[in-house]
Amino acid sequence: MARIRTIKPDLWFDEELAELPHQTRLFFIGLFNQADRRGRLEDRPGKLKAQILPYEKADAEAILQQLHPKFAVRYEVEGRKYLWIRTFEKHQRVDPREPESTIPAYTQSEQCDNTVQTVSKRLGREGKGKEGNGVVASPPALTPEDFLQAWNDICASEGLPTVTNLSNGRKTKIKARIKTYPDIAFWERVFNAIPQSDFLMGRKANPKHPHWKATIDWLIENDENPTKVAEGAYA
Repeated sequence: MARIRTIKPDLWFDEELAELPHQTRLFFIGLFNQADRRGRLEDRPGKLKAQILPYEKADAEAILQQLHPKFAVRYEVEGRKYLWIRTFEKHQRVDPREPESTIPAYTQSEQCDNTVQTVSKRLGREGKGKEGNGVVASPPALTPEDFLQAWNDICASEGLPTVTNLSNGRKTKIKARIKTYPDIAFWERVFNAIPQSDFLMGRKANPKHPHWKATIDWLIENDENPTKVAEGAYA
């Protein structure tokens, strides 16, 4: 089912996207409408061509290959093929009433372009892959340093305070939050959700605290704050 999505002005100035054919860029934007709230959708070239470019001659398979893996990753889970728009959650403000994704997340990194900084990479998941015996390795443990870097790369880049000092107090609190929520997928949701919230970004006036914005110290103060962010309480 197609959905209403937004297009940020910065998209038109993406130099790497601009190098792709015009039809490919249009198709990429069209994928936004077909993706679920996590930027995932089924990898069905014929169906996508009919949904996005119904009146044009286009080779959707070739277009998807041009977009993979820099802009949209093609992956397979249990024999079914899917797509994941890499920066979707960072740039889209999804209606909190929209159903949760039913498509399995992309978790393998061996096909990823290492020049693209995904949330998974920032949180230390770039090393996940298949070991020599064919068993999928567990993702590296999330460290306070990874946590701070993710904050600066995702949240501070959108206008929240940059963190330059990983003090002992901050490190202790980050470790406590990680202990409560060791699953990196949880923190992916948190860091992706913060820039989408007008309240957390200070874009929505708070009568009691008119100049308030979320900070990393607020996020790590207790378990309740990141829980509310992940659950969409501030969307």
